[in-house]
Amino acid sequence: MVPIRSAKEKDIEQIVSVHMRAFEGFFLTLMGREFLEELYRSFAVEEDGTCIVAVAQDRVVGFAAGTLYPERFFRKLRRKHWHTFLLRSLRVLFRRPFRTTRKLISALSYKGDQPRSHKEAALLSSIAVDPDFKVRKISILGHAETPGLGDEIEAESFQNQFIGKGPDHLTVLKTETTDYIQAISGATISSRAVAEDAVKAGLDFLITTMTDKSEE
Repeated sequence: MVPIRSAKEKDIEQIVSVHMRAFEGFFLTLMGREFLEELYRSFAVEEDGTCIVAVAQDRVVGFAAGTLYPERFFRKLRRKHWHTFLLRSLRVLFRRPFRTTRKLISALSYKGDQPRSHKEAALLSSIAVDPDFKVRKISILGHAETPGLGDEIEAESFQNQFIGKGPDHLTVLKTETTDYIQAISGATISSRAVAEDAVKAGLDFLITTMTDKSEE
């Protein structure tokens, strides 16, 4: 299960990175990293804001941000960060004047809609899952493989093949490869057990779980 906890100040940079990858080309993304850092910092630390993160191997892989009192939160946000908002808007305005003008007017007048169904409900403002799920490291905690054959799954040369690979590249091949996982000579079954039955299956489950959560 992916741990989910309240966002901390140290998470802001990674939250923004996830946002920029998940919402490439969106208006808020075009406003730039500095603006997004101020926005998500407000969700995380302000009394009326709320922000949770999903963390895998000390890395933020998803988040959800919102506010308990939308009108008060966004009014305070505009008052505290109007200068950052203005400067970032001007930069984008020159690049995409028509689209930016409409979005800017909408953003300046936005008050949020107070959730009515539950008194303590929060208005969800942003939710995203990192689309770039890739392996950072694997560790073999235990096995019963044949010495000199299957136990090569513990070798650094085998495990290093996984670094930076996503689900589509966690397939074992008997031929020489750098794009996929090269099988250990004489231990193809063991190689597949690690790469496809364990790592790929786990990564697929993580992506499916996080995606389902983001759509609820």
